[in-house]
Amino acid sequence: MDENKKILWLITIVLLATSCNISNHNESAIDENVLDENATQFEILYEEDLEGQLKRLVQEKTEQPVFAFYDYIGSKEEDSYAYIFTGEMVEEFGDTMFQGALWYANGEDSILLMDEIETSTFEPIIIEENNHLLLNVGSDLPGSAKSYIWAVNDHKPQLVFEASGSCFIDNGLLASVKSFISNSAGGRIWQRYYLYWDHNKQSYQYYDVKEITEEEFLSYENAQTARDEVEIAIKEDIKQSLHRADLNVGSHFDYNYFKCGNGIIYVNYIITTDSDTLYYYSILMERNGTVVLDERQHYDLYEKGYMYQRDEYDW
Repeated sequence: MDENKKILWLITIVLLATSCNISNHNESAIDENVLDENATQFEILYEEDLEGQLKRLVQEKTEQPVFAFYDYIGSKEEDSYAYIFTGEMVEEFGDTMFQGALWYANGEDSILLMDEIETSTFEPIIIEENNHLLLNVGSDLPGSAKSYIWAVNDHKPQLVFEASGSCFIDNGLLASVKSFISNSAGGRIWQRYYLYWDHNKQSYQYYDVKEITEEEFLSYENAQTARDEVEIAIKEDIKQSLHRADLNVGSHFDYNYFKCGNGIIYVNYIITTDSDTLYYYSILMERNGTVVLDERQHYDLYEKGYMYQRDEYDW
């Protein structure tokens, strides 16, 4: 074989080998893409099947349609579950109300948690810290609000908190508010408290609240300035209100203070005038010996009302 034929033969072998490698690589890439696509489709089908399965377990026990679905997907299928509301929104006396029921469902069964729910506001909340369900129910009537919290332990749902008044999440903290008219206090009472989850007791507990003296309050840095800032805002509010109480003649401010176990301080402002007594409160935060106005709450810096420590009134 002359030299030219040898070169042509070698080139042919190299081209064939390269072609085979490219073909094998392309087939491998196609196989991987198919596997990835199948895996994604399997995950979607799994989630759809799980949701459908949980809904079916509920609807086997009720004729009400599924209204809302809140699921928790665990690392294993047996750890997954859902809170499912059945029912519908209805018109009643010109108002829209949710009427229905609440269920818990896992892969094996469904359990009725609450029946005959009727509420003018339907805003369930999942407390992300521990995947608990918070539900407030009530009407537009004062004092009708109630709050419930459910947890799941060992695949079993448990009602771990129930109280009159409404609860909400305030910058990651669970807060509770109740308001009512008190003739003895001379106005509306606002009871606002924060709660924490006690892992040992497996229940929600209120932070301790104690009354502190004015001397103790003013010992914190910036306390006087923070109180004065709210007081200026209160005076401006009074000037613009319908009552327009005269703050220049025969009027004075009195205060009392309650400190919560998480550092929040409530300041009550009692304004006495020649013709009226007005009640306000503010929410402040003590951090490392300094008092600052707490802007995290859903209220303004001050709110018409009067804050009492919880022990003085029966919840």
